[in-house]
Amino acid sequence: MNNSISSDADSLWHHAELCRMALPLTPHSGQWRRRVDQAGLTIEGASADQPLPYGWALRLLVMALCDRGLRNADNPVVELGEDASELAAALGLPQSEVVLNTLREQAELVSRCRILLQIGEGSPVPLLDARGLGRRAEPGWRPRFRLNSRFQASLRAMPVALDRTIVARLAAEPMALDAHGWTRERLRSQAGQESIASWAELEARFGFGQPADMFRIAFEDALRMVFAADGSILLAADDEGVALAPAAAAETVDVAPQPAPLPPAPDSGPSAQSRSPAEAPRPSQAEAPQPQEAAPPSDEAEPRRAGRAGTVGLPQHLTGLPVYLWLRRGRDDEPVVIGATPGHRLEQHLLTILMLEPMTMQVAGGLQQKEFDRVAAWINANRDVIEQVWEGQLASLDEVVPLIRKVAVSVWG
Repeated sequence: MNNSISSDADSLWHHAELCRMALPLTPHSGQWRRRVDQAGLTIEGASADQPLPYGWALRLLVMALCDRGLRNADNPVVELGEDASELAAALGLPQSEVVLNTLREQAELVSRCRILLQIGEGSPVPLLDARGLGRRAEPGWRPRFRLNSRFQASLRAMPVALDRTIVARLAAEPMALDAHGWTRERLRSQAGQESIASWAELEARFGFGQPADMFRIAFEDALRMVFAADGSILLAADDEGVALAPAAAAETVDVAPQPAPLPPAPDSGPSAQSRSPAEAPRPSQAEAPQPQEAAPPSDEAEPRRAGRAGTVGLPQHLTGLPVYLWLRRGRDDEPVVIGATPGHRLEQHLLTILMLEPMTMQVAGGLQQKEFDRVAAWINANRDVIEQVWEGQLASLDEVVPLIRKVAVSVWG
């Protein structure tokens, strides 16, 4: 057993083939299959009408099985914990009733099915030992699973290190979990070199039966979430596909031009509420907009000119939000306010003003409800930083950055 793996507390170890294709996103019964090139994944129930596991909880359960199966490679029995609460705590999930119930339900479905992994031209490799398939009559939490020895051997040969903190942050977003696994495996397989994946390839690996244009919208949203959470990667997208490179490439822009960043999420009208919240791209170090002398957020139609202070702009990659935030020093006894814009230009007609007292509320502009909820959660987590800027104790981006706290990309029920 590799000691570096067993002692690495920051990583959640996964199987490379499972990083290359998605598990079920929505409910299915009986049997579910995915085939990409010579690799494949099959989930089978004991009967044609048996529900199969799916969604974010299935992904986290399989990650936990792989991680613990690799760390304890000499033992095929994987301990998940005595109850769902113990597993949730280990994965960094909130201990809410919704989260725990979903983990229990999906673990029960996993315990009643067989998962087969096709690697190359050989026979399928069972992830879980199929001998217990359908034997358990009574539902309940299953604290341990038995991995197939062939699967454990392939896991030792094909490990991929996911970031445990990023997985916890993206946990409620199954496509974002898929995208994080894909970026980490892709960089591993390409030895850290820039690579490009076509939309057709990505749809074959991670699509779920929707039209191609809808898949692109959904997967771009997932990539934005990963981009906002993972400072080690650079992502770009165009009509051809998605380019991926390690963030260190930003330091060598004189060798090769950087690809264009992911475009802003399209305004899709009523359907926007059903999509994952979009994350705007993080600029590279060479392109990151610097704090600029501009009209600070104000609740007036025109900003005051007298006593105007410099404004600290916070890019999306620092906050994890889909908007650019603006903090400034306060004046006299005015209430604390901050600004939000869609991009890094502080333009009055695009500016949303949020007042923090007596509670966070919009006094000008108009964020959508999902955007407002996430910005309000960020404000609650960073109230001390906002107040220090307001009081003049912090005056530059360099002073603010080390103090910023991100919030989860989704609000758990």
